[in-house]
Amino acid sequence: MRYIKDTAGSGKFAAILAILALLAPPAADAATYKWRDADGNVVYSQIPPPDGRATQRLKPPPPPPEPATAGKQLQDLRQRLEDHREDRGLDADKAREQARQKEVQRQNCEHARNNWSRRTAPW
Repeated sequence: MRYIKDTAGSGKFAAILAILALLAPPAADAATYKWRDADGNVVYSQIPPPDGRATQRLKPPPPPPEPATAGKQLQDLRQRLEDHREDRGLDADKAREQARQKEVQRQNCEHARNNWSRRTAPW
C-alpha cells in the first residue's frame, strides 16, 4: 500500500480545492422523484427507482425571497387585508341601512293602510 507524502504543495492544492467547493453551486437542482412501489405506496426519493418504473420528477421549491422583497410583500398583504376589512364594514353598514329603510317603508305602508281603512269606514 502506498502512502502519499504530505508536501508543502499539497496544502495549497487542498486550499484551492476547498475554495472551489465553496464556490460551486449548491445541490439545489437535485431532482426529487415520485413513484409507486409494488405495494402501491407513494415513494419520494432523490434517486430514481432501481427497476425503471415510470416516475414523476418534481420541481424543487422556489428559493426564499430576499428580505426586502418579503417585507414589501408582507406590507402589501397587510394593506389588502385592511382594505378587505374596510369593505366588509362598509357592506355591513349598507346592509343595516337597507334594513332600516325597509322597516321605515313597512311602517309607512301600515300607517297608510290604517288611514285608508278609517277613511273608508262607514260611520
